[in-house]
Amino acid sequence: MRRREASLAPWLVILLIAVVTAAIEPRFLQPGNLVNVLRHSAVLAVAAFAQTLVVVAGEIDLAAGSLVALVSMVSVLAAKASGTLAGYAAGVLTGAAAGAVNGLLVGRFQVSSFIATVAMMSYAYGLAAYIGGGVPVEFPPDTFGWLGAGYLGPVPVPVVAALGAFAFAYVLLHRAALGRKLLLIGGNRRAAQLSGVDVARSVFWGFVVAGALVGFAGVMLASKVHSGQPNLYPTLAFEAVGAVAIGGIPLTGGSGRLVQSLAGALIMGTLENALTVLNFTSQVQQMVMGAVIVFAVAANVALSRGLRRPAEARPGALGT
Repeated sequence: MRRREASLAPWLVILLIAVVTAAIEPRFLQPGNLVNVLRHSAVLAVAAFAQTLVVVAGEIDLAAGSLVALVSMVSVLAAKASGTLAGYAAGVLTGAAAGAVNGLLVGRFQVSSFIATVAMMSYAYGLAAYIGGGVPVEFPPDTFGWLGAGYLGPVPVPVVAALGAFAFAYVLLHRAALGRKLLLIGGNRRAAQLSGVDVARSVFWGFVVAGALVGFAGVMLASKVHSGQPNLYPTLAFEAVGAVAIGGIPLTGGSGRLVQSLAGALIMGTLENALTVLNFTSQVQQMVMGAVIVFAVAANVALSRGLRRPAEARPGALGT
């Protein structure tokens, strides 16, 4: 019962936000606005799926914000040179390559994931600014904008893309051997090693897949704005961690379901839209969202430490 109640809690929060907002401003429930909530939440949801694959293994990835900027630059430049599909592919591969570097540092060389991904954050930001000369690079063709701004009938393409990313990550985490290994590593790394799990290899591939998903999110963003931008979505990594925490996945690792991250992303998207509909300024919105993320992460860590028995010491996300 407790597990069922915990899994329902994020969805009840979404319902509560919707009811309260609609009571104040009925246009919140207009179909067009609800579609906007889903479309606006799509990129964050994909980044949250990526973060989930890392968090369940007891690690963290703080590079997503800078990485989507780098991906957007690479994607646009490749699209200008070789076409839209080449641009999309180049963006995803760039994310996967960055994930491979992170995975190698964390898995093979035992570098704290906090340190490794902060270093990647700095490097990706610098490289994004360098290859574009510090200015956005535009690419206006409608074909390139389809992934980030197109429609399939009444349904926005970004929503369909996010659902596809969810299906892919769900199978990987809950049906494939890699997901089971990542969960075991996050629960007790020593036990995973004793059971024959190649921890370094599993962590490496976890970061690679997470990087590819972040790359996909970056391509979606570049497609939406028809450009590569060196400062595209700098807070994405922190919002993704916030979505995971709000969804109820322990940031200490060892457990979690992808649907929880989806719920967390939708909570953040719904709350931000509600603040917009209620005519709060962008500055107030940023303050509220920042406070929500800090509170959610703090509460998540405190609850996880209180409920989880002390496990055998291992190098974790903060190197402790």
